[in-house]
Amino acid sequence: MDGNKLRDALRKTRVFISCSPLKKLEDDFGCIDRDEICAEIGAILAEPVKNCEVGTVKEQSARFREFCKKGSVDSIEATAYCAYECPCGNSYDCKLAWAQMPYNEGGAK
Repeated sequence: MDGNKLRDALRKTRVFISCSPLKKLEDDFGCIDRDEICAEIGAILAEPVKNCEVGTVKEQSARFREFCKKGSVDSIEATAYCAYECPCGNSYDCKLAWAQMPYNEGGAK
């Protein structure tokens, strides 16, 4: 699922709910409070977007290669870089660590 579309839908939902004349609604799950729901949605939207939530696989791969600068651990130089200078914190799963990092618009971190 496209994270940007989901965030856009949540923004619209928050506006729609906040304009509701109903302050509370009782349903099968209990009492739903309009202001609490809007606060929950606001908290979700305040969380930073992660690299894995932005772009296609091809776009994410290109951004990771730009971020890493080595792109491969096939050489001694790249292995040394990954072991001592990796911006992901010397992680063996650097691609996964990068994917969970906050996304910075405009390209690589």
